Amino acid sequence: MEKYNTVFKGYSHIYEQLKKSFDPHKSIISFPDLETTITMHPFISDARSILPGLEVYECEHHGTVFNKEEPHHVTEDLLPLHAPDWSIENNIHFSYPIISGRDASNGVIIMLHGLNEKKWDKYLPWAYKLAELTRKQVILFPIAFHMNRAPEEWSDKKMMQLTAEMREHDNVNTSFVNAAISSRIEQNPQRFFWSGLQTFLDIHKLLKNIRSGSIAGVDKDASIDFFGYSIGAFFSTILFMANPDDLLGESRLFAFCGGTTMDRMYPSSRYILDYNASLALHDFFAKKINNDFADEERLLHYLGDQHTGESYFKTMLLYHHYIDEREARLKEIQNRVKALSLKNDTVIPPVEILNALNGRYRDIQIPVEIMDFDYPYSHVAPFISMPKYDKQVTAAFDEVMRRAATFLN
Repeated sequence: MEKYNTVFKGYSHIYEQLKKSFDPHKSIISFPDLETTITMHPFISDARSILPGLEVYECEHHGTVFNKEEPHHVTEDLLPLHAPDWSIENNIHFSYPIISGRDASNGVIIMLHGLNEKKWDKYLPWAYKLAELTRKQVILFPIAFHMNRAPEEWSDKKMMQLTAEMREHDNVNTSFVNAAISSRIEQNPQRFFWSGLQTFLDIHKLLKNIRSGSIAGVDKDASIDFFGYSIGAFFSTILFMANPDDLLGESRLFAFCGGTTMDRMYPSSRYILDYNASLALHDFFAKKINNDFADEERLLHYLGDQHTGESYFKTMLLYHHYIDEREARLKEIQNRVKALSLKNDTVIPPVEILNALNGRYRDIQIPVEIMDFDYPYSHVAPFISMPKYDKQVTAAFDEVMRRAATFLN
């Protein structure tokens, strides 16, 4: 069967077939040739009240009311990108895909994507192969303000090209692809935390929905595991450290091209963030964490002792800060996490994943494997759909997914 897939259903074939027929507006899509079905499931985020742009904030768990957060200056030309975050309906009401192969068993894998992703195309083959190898269902869940949770204007090539041109002065790696997220992050770097917290709360709700049996076609007793890529691996690591309501006590995490602290990531890329946005993000959290978030009342509240789960976020910001707390917690979950990095990854280098997940004394027993491929890959595109390299890409793709499936099974 594996030989048949490699010869007749190489990576390019799988990618093109899934990309061509996937329609997020259809409730169900069948792929008879791949023996796979994709179903779309509606979701409503309950975390609107934490997002930037409101007049008043209150922590519902503690009844704490916070002072109004003064908005940053926004030029008129950039207003389409800086509507109040809480008002963006795509981010509140959306759907997510579930990929089911033949003979799906009693288990689900939640796959989390990378930063600045707008379409599922890249991940459909990953989910298909994991579903095929594990006989589990794969849930593709979008991070806040990504995929179909972002307004269509943020993907408008003409509008975003104008935004990119406005950002070119004293800047590098500007492009229409990263113009929206770069503008938003530089204007308000806190968005990185608040959108992450919204995603944290959304996935907590997703986990509870699974356990309550309210997701069509998913057994309430299904095992739940995670496949996190890039920033999805960063987020998943925090999620496993937090373990909300002990819903992940038996779960496993496979981290692909990720797993280090934020300051050891280098996301300046025409496909991720431009240089000024990347610098603003790192500078903001470096300054705030060195000042113990003293001038950020609401941020301090969610990163403090009252929110013991969410507060693990601060341990994954700067490598040398909260290192004892981070490494102690990683040791507690070390048997349920595995990472795989790529030798030529310059966005999240393998050595930084080793430093974070194995610890400063290399006494954390999280396996970190490093692979290298014999074709031109990158962090953004570990697998490429090009007939010229299809044999090599298929072999690399199959091996990565085999290792992930073995661990997640």
